[in-house]
Amino acid sequence: MRIAGKINYPIQQQKPLKENTAAYCFIGEIERDFMGDGTVVVGNECNDYPCAQGFVYASPRIVSKLEDIIWSNSFTNEHGTKVFSGLKGGETFILFDDKFYVNGYPIKDELVQYFQIEPCFKDNKWQSLITTAGDNNEIKLKVYVALYDWGYPNDIDNINELNIIPENENCLALKDFEKHRPYRFIENYPGFEPPPSIDKYFIKDATINHEKVHVKFFQLDIKDALKIKTKHYGALKTFKEHLKFTPECTSIFNNKDNARFQATKYYNLLLKEFVKKLQIVNKSRFPDSMTEENKTQWNDDVQSTIDYYQRELRTYWKNQGKPIRNCDFKEFDWSEYTQYKNKI
Repeated sequence: MRIAGKINYPIQQQKPLKENTAAYCFIGEIERDFMGDGTVVVGNECNDYPCAQGFVYASPRIVSKLEDIIWSNSFTNEHGTKVFSGLKGGETFILFDDKFYVNGYPIKDELVQYFQIEPCFKDNKWQSLITTAGDNNEIKLKVYVALYDWGYPNDIDNINELNIIPENENCLALKDFEKHRPYRFIENYPGFEPPPSIDKYFIKDATINHEKVHVKFFQLDIKDALKIKTKHYGALKTFKEHLKFTPECTSIFNNKDNARFQATKYYNLLLKEFVKKLQIVNKSRFPDSMTEENKTQWNDDVQSTIDYYQRELRTYWKNQGKPIRNCDFKEFDWSEYTQYKNKI
């Protein structure tokens, strides 16, 4: 299950928040600040801030990586804590603005994770190293995943727990695993018959990988949004092209603090516009939420997880000298879902 939520524009702390014109100025004011009286200065103090030996500039990338997923059943900001809850399964939250509330306040500016900018001067240009959570040249977009109602004795938390299934229930388990194939909450949507109920054994990894597929689709959204052209600081380029920012030494880029401050404004404004376009791309990827959930559930990552658990259970009992026989799934017909099968 996936819910798109809010966006966070990081504010560098070199200046008080009230001075951060990226958050408070109109675009025209910012463009005048950067493009106006900043005449190129020759033989000035910019050379006092050289890049470290071996430094190679790279444009930052906007990413949302699987290893950076925040696995949590709660979200906390200045308004308090929001606790996520639901039926057994999981839920993915892309933190766009206004998608959920914390003590009555809609979330805002939560998507972009705080990043640091470290400028230096090389080849007659200011070049910045952008770092997010220790990773260089990355601007990260935050995604939360909540897992609900797990931890019961019959939950298969990982592949090493197949041995909790007794011999007389191995066929029951195989069939329960097979029942994981369709999206389990499909009965909530008109036009779909409810899937067969899982009797006893639930595969946690199937839910985890379902939520990860939501994030993989979001990664495609980011890739597509980066191709969109926009006018920023007077230039019409793609968002990906705008991520390169190497200004010359001018009267407003004449020392390291000013270079950092101006770069912060540049990226904050760019990210604010990018997230607007990204949300449009995200909403348009699927025609409706049911299609999205079916595409996610029938993605190869989820279906191969089910195959893996079925195969490993058969192997476990075969190695015990008690192979599983006379256990098939002919009563299950998933043909109506063929249209949703996909790989990323």
